[in-house]
Amino acid sequence: MERKRGVFLDRDGTIIEDIPYLGDPKDVKLIPGSADAIRMLNERGIAVVVITNQSGIARKLFSRNDLEEVHRRMVQLIKEAGGELDGVFYCPHHPEFDVECECRKPKPGLVLMAADRLKLDLPRSYTIGDNPTDVLCGMNAGTKTVLIRKVHDEPDPARVGEISAADLRPDFVADNLLEAVKWLVKRDENDRS
Repeated sequence: MERKRGVFLDRDGTIIEDIPYLGDPKDVKLIPGSADAIRMLNERGIAVVVITNQSGIARKLFSRNDLEEVHRRMVQLIKEAGGELDGVFYCPHHPEFDVECECRKPKPGLVLMAADRLKLDLPRSYTIGDNPTDVLCGMNAGTKTVLIRKVHDEPDPARVGEISAADLRPDFVADNLLEAVKWLVKRDENDRS
């Protein structure tokens, strides 16, 4: 059986508005065009998976149950707009508050776990997000990568950590998820012709 292609999406700032330590489902708001982008991927038979660092759990700012409610709301909003997710995978850890793990981006653990469960072909897949850690995660997992530009400013150096600009080699840089997916679709069409 041939493995399926997948797109691994960051959550905050990529699919939904970036609200620090989001723990209330009432605050979930889709970024315009993100559900359309997910629907475009669905129509092409590409698995769509959310991978997200959620250290608010380790920091005790919200519970796993709170996070599950946030994810249920996000899934519901995407579904109402005609899109569907194949999975949501999150890292609840932070090395300063609990453990050093293999699932916190930029480590590839979440991507590898999702790819194993969903039988996804990593070299034919993409990782898309608005943070350098998303690009490095995709590179570490062996996917192609797209970086979404920050709306207001450059990435916060505190969030970037040891990542230098030289380490970032995304396959494409987009203004938003919809632009990223349109590029991906066009690239696929060109590869087939």
